[in-house]
Amino acid sequence: MMWHGTLCCFTLLMVPVEAVIHGATRHGTTKKQAGNIRFLSFIGTEGSGHHLLTPILRKVMNLTLVDTQDVGPARHISQASFLGGDDVFNAFMADDADALHTALKQHQPGELIQQAYSFPTKFHHRNADSRLFDLSSLYRMLASAGVDQMAVVRYERPAGDCARSVFKRWPSLCSDSLQACEEQQTVYGNLIEKHLDRLSKMQVPILRIGMDLLHRNCHKFGLQLLKFFREANMLLPDSPWRTEDEERTQNLTNTVCTVLQHREEMYLNHTSPSAEDGSSS
Repeated sequence: MMWHGTLCCFTLLMVPVEAVIHGATRHGTTKKQAGNIRFLSFIGTEGSGHHLLTPILRKVMNLTLVDTQDVGPARHISQASFLGGDDVFNAFMADDADALHTALKQHQPGELIQQAYSFPTKFHHRNADSRLFDLSSLYRMLASAGVDQMAVVRYERPAGDCARSVFKRWPSLCSDSLQACEEQQTVYGNLIEKHLDRLSKMQVPILRIGMDLLHRNCHKFGLQLLKFFREANMLLPDSPWRTEDEERTQNLTNTVCTVLQHREEMYLNHTSPSAEDGSSS
């Protein structure tokens, strides 16, 4: 696996990012701010790259978004929940706005809660009508509770590649039919885009990024993430990453490339993806 070892320019690239700095739209009665909690979603269909992209994103997040809080395991976990916010997840699934607001207030200011499961997610959650995949309701509830630091990272990969990846690893999820896998990709891909259109109108920042850019230019991939976290106001107030520093930025993008190389070596050495979550699928 070859990757760029030199960064020719340290100023953050003016790459297209579908993001708008915002104050979240409030719905209904105004409530007390829910502790300045940050909420970040990694959204993608099965096969879009969670097992490769999520470990790299979490490495960048551990460097840039948190102080003492650990953002969670490096590997992707398919469990349907909110990492760092099981109580918030339970309130959302119960459609209980008051319970969600109460749960958020139990968290410390600046805490980061993540939604990172795929659409659909493994064996237990495969109904497109499930509340589990209702991003619009989730973000409306968060906004109503006073959360105004919210953002979405959309994992992008051609639907055909996603379908083949799922079919290769878990054919039973598609009734042993590649065509069924392709149909699932269409259903959930359209579902994601419908919700992202609504979130965009709510001025929720959205970054579209995927494995193609990561493999073509791992440095640029790291720069896009850092630029997005800055513009989406996801950094802590006293974060040193709010200002540009060439050496620090170079170290961050080098780390992205190193993690990518490590994951690719694990995959080539036939390390079990279920155990290490290191495959590109």
